[in-house]
Amino acid sequence: MATLCVAALSLTGCAPSTFAAKGTITVTGSVTNYQTDNDPQCHGYNGFDDMQHGAQVTISADGKTVAVGSLDQGVSGDGNTSCTFSFSIADEPGGSKFYSVEVTHRGAMQYSEDQLKSGVGLSLGS
Repeated sequence: MATLCVAALSLTGCAPSTFAAKGTITVTGSVTNYQTDNDPQCHGYNGFDDMQHGAQVTISADGKTVAVGSLDQGVSGDGNTSCTFSFSIADEPGGSKFYSVEVTHRGAMQYSEDQLKSGVGLSLGS
């Protein structure tokens, strides 16, 4: 019976839906900015050292990790007093009521699937 269900899903295209989870995190206050070829780049420091390009982003649903991604290169803003990192993690399994998003060890925030599809905005610092 299980084989029949799997075959039916394959033939009908009823495979579980997936989506891309998108968002940003903006660090304000303790940021280091530097420029290369007129491209503003930045990262955190002074307690926010973990906020940098490549930092881990973990997404969980129903108490289980469903995807892991990383932060893109930070872009400075607000007169070089903030640093914003974006992330986009493809192939999130759809259908959960809520998803937890955690950047490094900073604590998880809860979002709906629609919010993650649209893009969430997190912030850290003063």
